[in-house]
Amino acid sequence: MGIIRGGFLVLFSILLFLSFMVGNTLLTLEFSLKYENVQPQLTSIVKNISGPDINVEEKIKEYLNELEPYCMNNTEYVFSVEGNSFTIPCDIINQKENDSLIDRGFNEAVKQIYYKEYNCSFWDCLGESEIPLFLISAKAQRYWQEKFYISVALSFVLFVLVFLLTVRKYNAFFIAGIFLTVSSFPFWKLNQLFSKILSGEIAQFVGIFISKSQAVFLICFIFGIVLLILGGLMKAFRIGMKIYEVTSKEEKQQSVKPEQKEEKQTSKKQKK
Repeated sequence: MGIIRGGFLVLFSILLFLSFMVGNTLLTLEFSLKYENVQPQLTSIVKNISGPDINVEEKIKEYLNELEPYCMNNTEYVFSVEGNSFTIPCDIINQKENDSLIDRGFNEAVKQIYYKEYNCSFWDCLGESEIPLFLISAKAQRYWQEKFYISVALSFVLFVLVFLLTVRKYNAFFIAGIFLTVSSFPFWKLNQLFSKILSGEIAQFVGIFISKSQAVFLICFIFGIVLLILGGLMKAFRIGMKIYEVTSKEEKQQSVKPEQKEEKQTSKKQKK
């Protein structure tokens, strides 16, 4: 029975470590693909998109030059670039900002690319698009977020199984804490590593997906330390309880001994 229990404990512990690794990866994607992180890189990508007879930046400039007179009698301006339709609110013409009109136009175009609604599943969209901008869209961010929640649920189930299989329950917290801490280290310098391996536009594109890897490292590392502390507190509490039980038994034995002596003496007197 002990061998079977130990075998399952090893199996579930390995699966827990793998679940932590997958969860950290999914959390990195989910964090990195939030709009505030994607917006600067996506703006640069949109500016560099060009077809055989079209430059996106020049095309947007052309449309924006028509925007001011058009907005005298309208509230928004709709134009199309590379098959993507964009809506520019006329309110941005009247905003007194430091950004130029072209920059605000780009920001608006990027925002609409990011929040574009796709009528296909995640993997179907990957096969349909030549330039998969949907990979850095709100749809992709929600997709990885859902998968991360699934990995969290799976990790919790595996932790409960490890907890039930360990003889000393505080060891389950030590196992989870060590695994979570160790699984966080690959994400510490992940962004810098890829920037050295890759270069150019590929490095820029890949960097979008791992831009928050260091934040994921810090979160998982801290949670791992918390689990280790909880395990240590449980172990200390158990040791304290054992010490209390031993001392209380000794006190009981010491209080019983004088009474036993008196009983023996009275019984001897009665025999006499």
